[in-house]
Amino acid sequence: MTNTGCQCEAHQIPQLVEQGAMEAMCSFLGTDDTELLLSLLEGVHNVLAVEAECGTQKSLLYLVSNSAYVRRIEALELHNNVEVYKKVSAILQIIGQAEACSVSAESVGVGMTDPQTECGVHKDSAGASASEDSAMNL
Repeated sequence: MTNTGCQCEAHQIPQLVEQGAMEAMCSFLGTDDTELLLSLLEGVHNVLAVEAECGTQKSLLYLVSNSAYVRRIEALELHNNVEVYKKVSAILQIIGQAEACSVSAESVGVGMTDPQTECGVHKDSAGASASEDSAMNL
């Protein structure tokens, strides 16, 4: 699971999230194994970073709605491993930026995502991407 979260491509993230990858990774954040913890944090960071870049928030909303995971991540700021601290700081920065954008967008009545795009791929009214259309025409 951690390898998938760390090494997947942007277009694979939504499927990973749908399959419960974020929940699986977050459920093990209490581990004492620093190497595993770093892999888990890398996976969580990658998913959140890709979603932030794409303008989606599914994993962020999952984390915030399950505040125990956010508290677990925040508690890891006190971890004695510097690399763990750096990963946690990066994750919390993404969460903070997304929350700030969400509040800002809500105050002017604008959503965070454009329904016509997903990770920079333009969708037509039927929801097919330009690459899907060209593949169907081959």
